[in-house]
Amino acid sequence: MKRNLTFISIFPALVLFAAACAKAPATDNTTSAPAGNAKGFYGVYEGVLPAADCPGIRTELTLNADGTFSKLSEYLERDSKYVDEGTFVLEEGLLTTTDKTGEVFYYQLQEGALQQLDMQGQPIEGEMASFYILKQK
Repeated sequence: MKRNLTFISIFPALVLFAAACAKAPATDNTTSAPAGNAKGFYGVYEGVLPAADCPGIRTELTLNADGTFSKLSEYLERDSKYVDEGTFVLEEGLLTTTDKTGEVFYYQLQEGALQQLDMQGQPIEGEMASFYILKQK
């Protein structure tokens, strides 16, 4: 009888321990590509973005399926290149990248392209607006 009582008191503890050690399913903060985009949104986007003090910034943004990104920025007619890396989240067509220093950029997902947004996540307006597009390779 004493053995049964010991088993009865230990069994619930073992069940709780096993439940606590079980791996929780990973949450996926990204959404799928919009309908009609067979290639999906992962991959490489490139373009030349406007710059104040040079002809432009050749930009190559790579979005990886694991939620990480890398961005190569090469200033035209200068000897300067920068590589940023970090993570991204896509929610309702709004892509938000956060690099390792905490700098955030926003992009609107379009069919085969990303449109860079301003620092508040709003569309860039004016005559230069059409130059803030990165096209998917």
